[in-house]
Amino acid sequence: MDVEEAVFAMVLNRLCDPRLKLGITKWKETVYRPQFEQLELHHFYRSLDFLAEYKDKIEVQLFERVKNLFNLELELVFWDTTSTYFEGKGAENLAEYGHHQTTDQTDYR
Repeated sequence: MDVEEAVFAMVLNRLCDPRLKLGITKWKETVYRPQFEQLELHHFYRSLDFLAEYKDKIEVQLFERVKNLFNLELELVFWDTTSTYFEGKGAENLAEYGHHQTTDQTDYR
């Protein structure tokens, strides 16, 4: 299986027309890239397993590439968590379904 090609397809899809993995199998038919013809749904899921296994190493290498590309000297990095989500059931009023805009700086829905 060509993990690199499956990951490339998922990244390209995310940039152009974001869809779930099932949707990518249909979307790839609208893109001209002969290598995509071999990809099936299970390839995308297996590629995600591969990415999960090497997640930490990939993140470090991507960070170092960006840092070197822009010649950055970093001492502190802020991580933007303004778009988050929850799965499962939690404490009541901890989170609400959907996107909510805060009107007050102290309203942290």
